[in-house]
Amino acid sequence: MDSSITAPDPLSAVPVSNIKKSSKGYLPQLDSIRAFLIFGVLLSHFAGENFASAGIIAIIFFFVLSGFLITQILLKSRYRDDLSGTSRVHSIKQFYVRRFLRIFPIYYILLAVLFTVNFQTTRHDIFWYLTYTSNILYYINNNFMGLLSHTWSLSVEEQFYILWPFFMFFLPRKYLLPVMIAAIVTAPIFRAILYSNYLATGDSFLLTVLTPSCMDAFGLGGILAYFRLENKEAFSFKSILSKVFLIICLIFFVMLMIPDGILSNILSSFINFGIVQLFFIRLLIAVFAFYVIAKASIGFKGVLKIILESSALRFIGKISYGMYLYHPFMYVIYKKLGLPMFSNVFITFCIYSSMTIIVSTLSWYIIEKPLNGLKKYFAYD
Repeated sequence: MDSSITAPDPLSAVPVSNIKKSSKGYLPQLDSIRAFLIFGVLLSHFAGENFASAGIIAIIFFFVLSGFLITQILLKSRYRDDLSGTSRVHSIKQFYVRRFLRIFPIYYILLAVLFTVNFQTTRHDIFWYLTYTSNILYYINNNFMGLLSHTWSLSVEEQFYILWPFFMFFLPRKYLLPVMIAAIVTAPIFRAILYSNYLATGDSFLLTVLTPSCMDAFGLGGILAYFRLENKEAFSFKSILSKVFLIICLIFFVMLMIPDGILSNILSSFINFGIVQLFFIRLLIAVFAFYVIAKASIGFKGVLKIILESSALRFIGKISYGMYLYHPFMYVIYKKLGLPMFSNVFITFCIYSSMTIIVSTLSWYIIEKPLNGLKKYFAYD
C-alpha cells in the first residue's frame, strides 16, 4: 500500500478548531458574489459589445472562486483522512461523485435536447461537448462556434476538477504551495508565449481558453484556501500594507481596462499591448478577485454585509450555474414564441435576464436541488 495515502500529513499541525469551523461554515456572501458575476456574464452577452469586458472579468472571478472552494474542500478532506487513517482514495471518489451530481445532469440534459433537435453544430461536435473539451475545439479552429461557445469555461473548470484533486491529495505537503505558485507564474507566461508565437494577428481571447492559460486564477484561489485553512487571521487584511496593495491594484485595474486609454497608447508605442493584456491585465483581475473573495469569505461588514447576505442575491448565486448554462438560448426561445423584438439594450437585457432566471429557477427546483440532496449519501466523513 502506498504510504503517501494514509500516512500522517504535516497539515495535521493545523488546529482542529480551524478545520471544524471551516467545514461547518456556510459562506453566504460568496453566493451573492456569484450573483454579481453571473449578471456580469449576462450583461456581456445581452447588452452588446460595449459590455464584453464584464463577462471576461466575471469568468476570471469565477475561476478564482472555484480555485478557493475546491482547494478548501480537498485540503480539509486530506486533513481528516490523515487524522482518521482513512484512505484518500475514498475522499477523491466522494469528490468526483459530488461534482457529478452538481454539474453533469443539467449539462447533459441540455446536450441531449440540442442533439435531438440538431441544433447548430451540436451533432457534428458532440464528442467535444460530451468530454468537456470544447475549449480545445475552439482553440484548434480559432473560432467560437454558435450558442454553445460559452461551454469553453465549463470545459476549463471540469479539466481543473479532474487534475487538481490529485495534486492536493497525493503530493507531499511541502510541494502544495509551490505548485500553486507555479500555476500563478506560468499561466501568464503561457498566454504571452502563445500570443507572440502563434495567432498573433488573430483573436487574442482565444489564447485564454486553454486550461493552462487560466491556472493563475485557480492558483490564486488555491493559495487563499491554503492559508485560510491554516491561519484564518492571515486574511483579516487589516494591515496598512494590504490597503496599499488594494489601492495599487484598483488603480492599475481601472487604467488598463479603459478602452484606448492613455496608458494603453503609451505602452503600445514600446511593446505589443496585446501581450500586456494577456500577461498582466488578466492576472491583475485575478489578484483583485483574490482580495474580494478573501474579504467575502471572512464577511464584509456594514452596508456590504446587508447587500451580500440578502436572500434574493444568495438565491441567484445558487442558481447561477443554471443561468450560465441556459442563458445563450433565451434569444432563441423568445424568437420562437413570436414575441416583439426591441432595439433598446436595457429592455433586451431585462427581458432575457428575467427569462434566464425563470428557466434556471425551474431547473433548480425540478432537477438540481433534488439531485443535490443525494450528496448526503456521499459525505467526505
